[in-house]
Amino acid sequence: DFAKAVEHFTDAIAADPTDHVFFSNRSAAHASLGQFVKAAEDADKCVGLKPDWPKGYSRRGAALAGLREYDAAVAAYRQGLELDPENAMLREGLRAAEQAKAAGGAGAGNPVAGMFSDPNLLAKLATNPQTSGFLAQPDFIQMIQAVQQNPAAINSYMSDPRMMQVLGVLLGLNVQPGPGAAGAGAG
Repeated sequence: DFAKAVEHFTDAIAADPTDHVFFSNRSAAHASLGQFVKAAEDADKCVGLKPDWPKGYSRRGAALAGLREYDAAVAAYRQGLELDPENAMLREGLRAAEQAKAAGGAGAGNPVAGMFSDPNLLAKLATNPQTSGFLAQPDFIQMIQAVQQNPAAINSYMSDPRMMQVLGVLLGLNVQPGPGAAGAGAG
């Protein structure tokens, strides 16, 4: 429950406003709720507190991409990669932001865009036993956010069995996962 997570991290920040991780985690929770302005504010605070921590730039990039500020998102991901050139999360975020920028944020009229822009998307996934466990996997959340920001990015995730489960849930189909799908990408 991302709303509860925001509350808990807000309480934690009140207790220790110098802990960059609290701001990072609240930024992620805000982004998961589609509250990208708040996510960007928390990401900026995180980076301000700990400018040498690459994950803060990942949070900033994700929030800015959610706001469709792709140039700024690309810049944030690149700043993070200067600190950690091999960071997979930053590399994937940069790739998705550059792809979204190149597409001009396209997606209007795309039925996939409509499914992934549904404000109740995460709630639907949370209440479905086939997909609820995926929400605890950071790489899954990042995958969903990448498709929300740029529906054309779905093509790069079609080999992930979790995405097939999500599409099945969104389309009202009963898609049975293959072996190992429940743990795909966990870690």
